[in-house]
Parts: sequence; structure tokens; C-alpha cells
Amino acid sequence: MNLAIHFKTAKFDVTQEQINPINPIYGESLLIWLKSKLNGQLDICDPAAEDWGWYSTLTFEDNHYLIGASVFYSPEEDSAPELEWVLQIDKRQSLKQRLFGQNKMSLTDPCFIFFHELIRNCDEFKEVEIS
Repeated sequence: MNLAIHFKTAKFDVTQEQINPINPIYGESLLIWLKSKLNGQLDICDPAAEDWGWYSTLTFEDNHYLIGASVFYSPEEDSAPELEWVLQIDKRQSLKQRLFGQNKMSLTDPCFIFFHELIRNCDEFKEVEIS
């Protein structure tokens, strides 16, 4: 199970992002901001493109995670000052853990709580919800 944090913000200028060569979906700027905000506190890799947006990987308390970011934006249609963003957090499990239902992602996962609090406590982010 992966969890997602949804929010709205005008903080990022997606038109300044690199072009996603796989699919024209934006989201890189959120991951760049997270990496700078963490400032070495966590070892998070540089963003990379994926067909559903952008992702980074990190290790948090000896567990491995994929952090995905995407935003609902169309250059032809969007003129809204605040865009709707999704930050998805997926916990990697070994085959054994998957088979035995161990080390699952949950709302109480320390990595999820960390990023949810980070997003929720940023004054520039509005309508923060989880799913």
C-alpha cells in the first residue's frame, strides 16, 4: 500500500522544470524543494522522471522508500495560481516481507508521518489531505 499527500500551492513554477522525457507530467520542483529542505538530514536522491511524474528514493530509519511527485497542470488549460500536487510515499518490502505481510506502509509509518508533518506545517501549502 502506498499513501499520498494531496495539497494545493502556488509555491512552484512548473514551467521552469526539466521536460519529463517519458510523459509530459510535472512534479520535479516539489522533490527539489524537499531535498533542499532536508538539507542533508536525509539522504534523498535527485529527482528522476517516470511515466506518472517524478520520483526520488531515500532511506528512512533503515527502510527504503520511493517518494513520487506529480501535479495537475496543463500549459494549454491551466491558469490557476494554485496547483493541485500529490506526494506519494511507497515503502519497499522484501519478497519475504510481502509474503508474510510484514513491514507494510501505514498511516503510522515514521517516514509518512515525517513528510506529512513537513507538508502540513508549510504555510504555503493549502488543503492538505491524505489518501
